[in-house]
Amino acid sequence: MHKYSIIMPVYNAEIFLKRSVGSVINQSYENWELIIIDDGSKDNSAKIIKEYVQKNKKIKYYYEKNKGPGLARNYAISKCTGDYICFLDADDYLSNDFLYYIEEKSSTTESDIIFYGVFVKEKNGKIRDIAEYSKYMNYSKEKLIQTMINGNFSWGVYNKVVKRNIIEKCEFSNLPVGEEIIFTFNVLEYANTMDFLNCPVYHHVYNDNGQHKKGGIDPWKSVIEVIKEYLKKNEKYEKFSKDLSILAIKALIIATYRIFNEYEYDEAKRIIESKMLYYQDNYNILQCEFKKLTKVNKILFYLLRHKLYFLLFSVSKLKSIGVKKC
Repeated sequence: MHKYSIIMPVYNAEIFLKRSVGSVINQSYENWELIIIDDGSKDNSAKIIKEYVQKNKKIKYYYEKNKGPGLARNYAISKCTGDYICFLDADDYLSNDFLYYIEEKSSTTESDIIFYGVFVKEKNGKIRDIAEYSKYMNYSKEKLIQTMINGNFSWGVYNKVVKRNIIEKCEFSNLPVGEEIIFTFNVLEYANTMDFLNCPVYHHVYNDNGQHKKGGIDPWKSVIEVIKEYLKKNEKYEKFSKDLSILAIKALIIATYRIFNEYEYDEAKRIIESKMLYYQDNYNILQCEFKKLTKVNKILFYLLRHKLYFLLFSVSKLKSIGVKKC
């Protein structure tokens, strides 16, 4: 039987802890430890966690001054004793049979990485989407990295369990957004085998104050720069440059939405035009493989290319008042 270390960084998460910690305590498979890193919380998170620690010796609590989830996870990795490590965000939770199904798979295959499906939920519990990663089970590592670079496969850490001896070779960055991307690339590079669970067992809650709100008006710019630097360092930029162009287009679309909701129309238009030039000069976005874009992103990028800013402005305002996001 494998032991599983579950890492959970916490920052001002008092309202979520009963559900997230409870989902670990209620696992039908019992050989686990929960490593909680309090990343400088100012609410009652510490008090709540310490109450859990007193009742359950498998829960470990550590405090650090606020450095962000990436560095908190790095610290937690050094405290793990499990055969496998997985990650749980404080506002998310696990299905009760999460570890049971993971153990059923890992005891058979002994794979270095096991990906599992994810329920993406609204705060009210309504299912927004189901990310089924098992459809990628026949991909090579290189193909999987390519799919991550173009943004069609999540680089987040909540969709996988990884052998501890693999994870200990990798580190998270301190980026405010996308701190997981190079970590996940390195995990894939070091892994020899990977497998997929064909059912969703993780519940990712779409939080109004979550990662998608961080990073300013152009949140993915620094992430793409880091990916570009990583690819050049590993002599893979030429191979994956077109895929990075796809991600750059998605970044530009996200920036456009945020800019139109932050500035008045004329100022927003000026900033967006400068962003368009930046991504065109640095990532050759006009020469990308457009077939890899979703239909919605093709339309939005068409509007950007042809400077139909008022239409984009109208779409941004509609989205900001509650129209379903694309």
